Order: sequence, then C-alpha cells, then structure tokens
Amino acid sequence: AAAGMPLALFPVFVTGVTLAVNLPQIPVGATLQWSQEVVVGVLNGSIGSWAHSAIRKLNPFIFFPSRPITIATIQGSSGVTWILQSALSSFSPSWAAAYGATPEPTWPSAISTRLALLSTYAKVVQYVQATPYSIGVVPYTTAYLFGVDVIAVANQAGTMIVPSLESIGASARGTSFDARFTSAIVNSAQAQAYPIAGLSSVVLPLAQPFASSSLTCDRARAAVEFLLWAANSSQALSLARTNGYAPAFDSLPARTYAVLTSVSCGGAVLHPRPVVG
Repeated sequence: AAAGMPLALFPVFVTGVTLAVNLPQIPVGATLQWSQEVVVGVLNGSIGSWAHSAIRKLNPFIFFPSRPITIATIQGSSGVTWILQSALSSFSPSWAAAYGATPEPTWPSAISTRLALLSTYAKVVQYVQATPYSIGVVPYTTAYLFGVDVIAVANQAGTMIVPSLESIGASARGTSFDARFTSAIVNSAQAQAYPIAGLSSVVLPLAQPFASSSLTCDRARAAVEFLLWAANSSQALSLARTNGYAPAFDSLPARTYAVLTSVSCGGAVLHPRPVVG
C-alpha cells in the first residue's frame, strides 16, 4: 500500500481467456476440444501441427490436415496474458519452471516462426478470421462480441468446458479469497468451471487519509457508490452480461458488499447511499 494506505484489489469481473480458432474442417455446431496438456504443448511448441496425435485422439470425428498451428496474441504485457500464463503454470510444472507468469511474457522460441504479435485483441480476432489453421489468445468478451469459434478446454476434473458466462463465472465459486481478493482462480476445482479465468479488479483504497470534509472524500464516496451499483444493480449486471462480462459479484456478493461499506475517509466510514435500479 502506498504511503501506508491499505488497498484491496476489488473484483469487478471474472475474465475468461479463450483460444479463438479458425479450422475449416470443424463441422457446423461442433466444438474443438483440447486437454490441458494439448494447450501447453501447442503454446510451448512441442505440438506444432494440427495432425498431431494428441489433438486427433480428443477429436476423432474431425479431419486434421498436416498444417502448422499459427498462433496470434497481443504484444507486450496484459492481464489476459498473465491469466493465460498463470493457467499454463497450473497445468504444467515444466511451464511454471521455464516461463511462469510474468508482467512481460516470454514466449517459447519453438513457436517464434508461427507467432503473430498484434496491438489489440480486435486485431487478434481479425487475424484468426483471415488465417485458416490459426488460433488466437483473446478475452472471452472479444470472442463473444465477434462471434468467433473457441476451443473447449478440459478443467481440473477432466471435463471439457466451453467458455461461457456461466462456466467463467463458476471459476470464482468456492474459492477461499483472502481479505484483499488477491487469490488466483485459474484451474478451479469447481465441476463446471472453465479453467483459464481470473479476476479483473480495480485498486480500492480502504482508508483514505484525507480530512472528512475534503472534496477527495466526496469523490471517494462517489467511487464506492458506483461500485455498489455495479455489484448490486440489476441494470448493471444485465449490461455486463450483454457485453460478455461475467460479474464477479455473482460469486462474491456478501464479501464485496462488506468491503465497500467499510471504506473510510478521514477516519470516518463513508456510508454510501443505498443502490437504486
């Protein structure tokens, strides 16, 4: 916490990281399925062809040509890349030891000739749409809004899970969060949870060290009231889902409400107004 100010990472959404795919051979209505081992293998370069036996075994009703798997993702650091790398580290001790999850991602040299690094997630999706036999690392919201095919990934229980608002939101259920909501939710043990998910959060000062009559405290109260609205308003939750976001508050209602109503400024609790709408 800066200057002794206690902070919390206040969860707003549960973010799913999807693997968008352009494989012309996928039958209409079918979903490509990958185990955690295949996801790691494709991204570490040990699986480089669509015809690899590990992919064919999981998808016996799809014809896979002997074509290289092209990979697209965003350039530089991002929360989405960090969630993906955290999941890969959970899936594979060898990935954790070699690469881990870092602010500036390091991609294996084995995929360098098949890796496209782009400036936005929209461009990643557009690349995948224009490039047969490619996959793209994008947040669920982007895949949802563009309507692209995505890959089902096996969760901790071995169940193939298609990313959706329900399966992504399930990732946060049952997690024992610490007081500041910094717990990871990748590879959740929940039966219907999508395994590549994390919390999108805002940094929330829990005790603003300003005079209670200052303008800063009024702004702090307005911020808390906005977060309360986002957490409890049916209008806000509906808006989030319409745009492909899984609200974190579905899984953490009591905890998040308790944190928001305890925020203080100048030594006094802010007592935000009740939520309307």
